[in-house]
Amino acid sequence: AGIEHLSGLANRTAGLEFASTGTFSCSRPIIRGLSQLTRVGDEQNGELVRNELLRAGVDVSHVIADPGHLTALVFLSIRDEHNFPLLFYRNDCADMALTVDDIDETLIASSRALLISGTHLSRDSTRAACRKAIAIAVRARTRVVLDIDFRPVLWGLRPLADGATRYVESF
Repeated sequence: AGIEHLSGLANRTAGLEFASTGTFSCSRPIIRGLSQLTRVGDEQNGELVRNELLRAGVDVSHVIADPGHLTALVFLSIRDEHNFPLLFYRNDCADMALTVDDIDETLIASSRALLISGTHLSRDSTRAACRKAIAIAVRARTRVVLDIDFRPVLWGLRPLADGATRYVESF
């Protein structure tokens, strides 16, 4: 996830300050900043993500360094001006290892908005974590925003090398 994406997303959200590079993000009105709730690998790439988030002013106190999983990667290929396929390295990655036990009720309840990435609805454990986070947000009257972010390859609907496809017919 690029930091440029974070600032671009914040500019498009009608005054709410939040962003997502992983599973969840929350904006906390007290500090008027961003908080990230996710997992990264306890390795160099995870450290890079954490440091870039910090540099962008994001609270990373809820970013869990997971020694059992690597930080997800995605490669963007540019073939021409209309063709730029993505190659995802997300099987068994750290942010997809987020569990219901990782969800911080205080963080979510004290936030103005909760952003859920649709990618994390594709697996049972992260879907359960999303549902818990949404339930907390609804009880606390925290706005819930769903970034559908539908990528068929991450749902097992396309071959791993077909990260560029954003549509599949229903069956």
